[in-house]
Amino acid sequence: MHYYLYEVKNKLNGKIYVGVHKTDNLEDGYMGSGKIILQAIKKHGVENFEKTILEFFPDVETMFQRESEVINEEFLARDDTYNLRRGGTGGFDWINSSGISKFKGKSHSEETKKVLSEHLKGKERPDISEACKKAWASKPDAEKQAFGDRMATALRGKKKTPEQRAKIAESVRLAHQRQLENADAAERLEIKRQRMKEARAHRKPMTLEEKEAHSQRMKEWHRQRKEAKQLYPIQDNTTLPD
Repeated sequence: MHYYLYEVKNKLNGKIYVGVHKTDNLEDGYMGSGKIILQAIKKHGVENFEKTILEFFPDVETMFQRESEVINEEFLARDDTYNLRRGGTGGFDWINSSGISKFKGKSHSEETKKVLSEHLKGKERPDISEACKKAWASKPDAEKQAFGDRMATALRGKKKTPEQRAKIAESVRLAHQRQLENADAAERLEIKRQRMKEARAHRKPMTLEEKEAHSQRMKEWHRQRKEAKQLYPIQDNTTLPD
């Protein structure tokens, strides 16, 4: 869980709103719960507001304490603020009940990026892609098919840019190339296995004398190889006996 103090600024008139928030998702799109700031966002559009995270805190008590220090009577008397009441009294348990992130299409300010970087430094981050894969795999086939149909309907008739077409073409080409490479590798492996099988089937069994002679040749080869390693530790050109 993250606890932080933030500022929301109207880029059109410079007015600000300061508050605190607790969340386990730093990109939940929370822009404040004050009546006036929400009316201003509705009037001007959320794209004309910029949110900056000012400080992080270890717990909720420290967070409220800091809010009460920042949002005091002097701060409320300013003409450039949307705040209506003193800080330190709550009002941070906001939930995006729509399930759709209001942060989509926006980006953090440079100040927020720096604060986030320091806050998350050294912390283990979850593997979001793996979690998404598991969640998708657990869905019923009918739900997957319905999602695919909705996406196809949404994208129908939309023209792709030349860059998008080139990217898709390259992805398809690489996927096709990987398929061919995998097929060639599997075919070569199968041919090798078949040849080894045929060689074993046509190999004549050795007699006792032949086995003994082969054993002696291998012992002699190992002896020569050992001597060669001692004389020439870098090069080893000794070959197997016929």
